[in-house]
Amino acid sequence: MRAIHAQPPDPSSAELRLAAISLERRLSLKVRAFEERYELRSADLDRALRTGSIRETAEIAEWVVAHRTLMGLADELQARSE
Repeated sequence: MRAIHAQPPDPSSAELRLAAISLERRLSLKVRAFEERYELRSADLDRALRTGSIRETAEIAEWVVAHRTLMGLADELQARSE
């Protein structure tokens, strides 16, 4: 006999929004910590990588991903609030 597993209910839009806001805050803190550590604004990171003034490492790649995810999430939250 097979066990029947109930599916968890789908999260409400309010729950999804709260999760997105929480993620946005965590990413924001992470990005800010990278900016302080490297004394470089995230907006200048791509140029710094292209010109070689900063070397791409695993940590820098983590910063790039966090920043791009944060920007995409902020755009999505803004679009959904309009």
